[in-house]
Amino acid sequence: MGFSPNLAGILSLVFFGFGGLVGLLSGEIDLFVGANLVLGGAGLLYFVLARLQDFAAMLRGKALRTFFVTFLSSLLLLVILVFVNLIGVMYPKQWDLTKEKIYSLSDQTKKVLARIKEPVVGYLFRE
Repeated sequence: MGFSPNLAGILSLVFFGFGGLVGLLSGEIDLFVGANLVLGGAGLLYFVLARLQDFAAMLRGKALRTFFVTFLSSLLLLVILVFVNLIGVMYPKQWDLTKEKIYSLSDQTKKVLARIKEPVVGYLFRE
């Protein structure tokens, strides 16, 4: 019977996902990340080679146009999300969206703190 190409495709996505996520979070490619990426690539290659006739049939006619439009739209959305995330990481910003502005300093407090030359330690007491 052999190994199912569909299972190989699913496992390759899992391996790519884990390897890519750990690689991005750790910032380095170690043996674990490399092994996951290699296994993901091998599974994807097996899936594509086993389903070559299905892909050839899919690439005929209207299905090809639909596939590329969907693929490019998804890729564009992914690029936009990554770009927005990188901007958020590089330029962090916080807003006090509470009605009473309970997490913001008043203008008077900012003026007093601007005149103090030593470091100031603040404590927050909440109910």
